[in-house]
Amino acid sequence: MKPIISEWTKNLKTEKEKKEFEDTLRNSHFVLSRLREIIQQRTKDTESEADYASPSWAYLQAHRNGMKQENRQILKLLEFIE
Repeated sequence: MKPIISEWTKNLKTEKEKKEFEDTLRNSHFVLSRLREIIQQRTKDTESEADYASPSWAYLQAHRNGMKQENRQILKLLEFIE
């Protein structure tokens, strides 16, 4: 069983709250796995888009790079799912 990143529980005060939340996360495996698949697919779809014909293509590229970075961070939060 992979550990859960502390970012999930950093707002919780007691060990009991942390344990209960961790249990809830682990019991949400089906939903979180689907979320991971959706994010991975959206990241893949974004990578295939190219629109250099647009005069603001550099801004579009910067936006896509930011989206990919955020997706990577979310996927890191979901690494505990096997």
